[in-house]
Amino acid sequence: MTDIEPLPLSDQISGAPHPSEALEIFGQDSAQQQFLEAFDRGRLHHAWLLSGPRGIGKATLVWKIAKFLLTTPDPLAQEGLFGAICQNVSKLETPPDHPALRRIMAGSEPALCVLRRSYDEKRKRFKQNITVDDVRSLKSFFGFSAADGGARVVIIDAADDMTGSAANALLKMLEEPPKNAFLFLISHQPAALLPTLRSRCRELRLSALSQDMVQQALTQAKIYLSEEQSPL
Repeated sequence: MTDIEPLPLSDQISGAPHPSEALEIFGQDSAQQQFLEAFDRGRLHHAWLLSGPRGIGKATLVWKIAKFLLTTPDPLAQEGLFGAICQNVSKLETPPDHPALRRIMAGSEPALCVLRRSYDEKRKRFKQNITVDDVRSLKSFFGFSAADGGARVVIIDAADDMTGSAANALLKMLEEPPKNAFLFLISHQPAALLPTLRSRCRELRLSALSQDMVQQALTQAKIYLSEEQSPL
C-alpha cells in the first residue's frame, strides 16, 4: 500500500518547511513582547491583525502564539486576592512534551482552526479566495471546541484572500466574539481590508528584516540560494 501524498497548503512556500515547524522567529522581538505584555496582564484582545510585507515571519509568529496559548495556563484562571496573577512570561515558549503541541504538529488539535485557500484536487490548483462558507464554518468550530472551556485559536492566512462576503461574515462574528476564543489574521496589505474589520483587531505591525536576519531565516528553513537568487 502506498502512502497518500498530502495536499499542498496555500500558506507554505514550496520547498520550505511550514511556518508551524519553524523553531525560531527572527527580528520580531517587539511584536512578541507586545503580545506577551497583554497576556501577562490578562488583557488579551480577542482578535489580532499581524501585518507587514511577505516573508518577514508573520505566519511563523502566529503559529508560535497559537502553540503558546494552547499549552499555557490562562492568567485569568489563576485569581489571587487582587485579581489575576501576573505570570511575567518573557518568551513564547512551549513545553516540548505537551500533548497539545503534538496534536498541533499532527494537524489534529481540536482547539485550533486554520482558514486558508483550499486546494482544488480536480484542477490541481489553489482556490482564489477564502469564502463566506469557510468563515461560517467557524461557528461549528467554536461550538464544538467549547466543551472543555479552554482557549480556542483561529488562524486566517491570509485575510487578504477573503471575499467581501467572507470579510463581512467575520466582522459579524467579531462583534460578539466567543468566550476564550482568539482570532489571528495575517495580512500583507492591511490597507485593503475593511476598515471596520481592522478596527475590531489589535494590530501587530511586524518589521522588515535585516540582511543578517533574512540569511538566518533562510538557513533555518534549509533554503540555500545561489548568488543570483539571493535577495541580499
